[in-house]
Amino acid sequence: MVSFGNKVRRAVLHCFAAALALASLTAPGGEGPLAEKKPSEEKAFDFVPGERRDPFAFRKKPNVVTAIPIGPGVGPGTQIAAPVIDPEVIRQKKVDAEKWYGEAEQAFMLETGRDSRPSGVVPKCDKGLDVLKDLPDLSKYPDQVAIRDLVQIREKLLELRRAGERVRQRQEAEKKFRDMNIRLTGVVARAHHSQAIVNGKIVGKGEAVAVSENNDVVVDEIQPDQVIFLFQGYKMGLTLSDMPRGR
Repeated sequence: MVSFGNKVRRAVLHCFAAALALASLTAPGGEGPLAEKKPSEEKAFDFVPGERRDPFAFRKKPNVVTAIPIGPGVGPGTQIAAPVIDPEVIRQKKVDAEKWYGEAEQAFMLETGRDSRPSGVVPKCDKGLDVLKDLPDLSKYPDQVAIRDLVQIREKLLELRRAGERVRQRQEAEKKFRDMNIRLTGVVARAHHSQAIVNGKIVGKGEAVAVSENNDVVVDEIQPDQVIFLFQGYKMGLTLSDMPRGR
């Protein structure tokens, strides 16, 4: 039968063993299992709440892939992928646009030649530009040679159209100038103070001559064989030899 003293000794031994066990668990800053551990920055992972991650492929900086939405309903500022153009469509458009450019170029040479007759430069350029108008923004295809060819053809058509428009405007101004029936009946060309007789009035360089209610011409230069006038921004020449034909 265990005596009371033995029971006391056993209780003391149990308490001593418990104290040793607690002593092995050190406070923060020690080496024990309960010591406070600071997370290492080198091992920190970047987790996004609600993001599903492969548990076998954790990375510190996960790759981010931005999807490019295509189609209707895309919000403002969203990058839209450039549509794919059929190579056969590009080839055919190039052939058609070059055809119209060639015709417009020939027409321009006729309009600016000796005969200087209207040949439809602007309408032909417009036909060529119509061939390219249904293409998307060609600047989105900077690395495709065929697309660059179309861009160059379009620029050439635009440049030729502008030149044709200037020629057309001059031709219209020349027609108006002829229709005003200005009469040049005398010229006195000198080194200084040259004079001419225009519509029965003696005029000098820089003087304006009223030829109708809404049109004036300005004497720009008086030469021995002709007088140069300024009309609607263009220089128009008139000679004495023109007069027997109705002036």
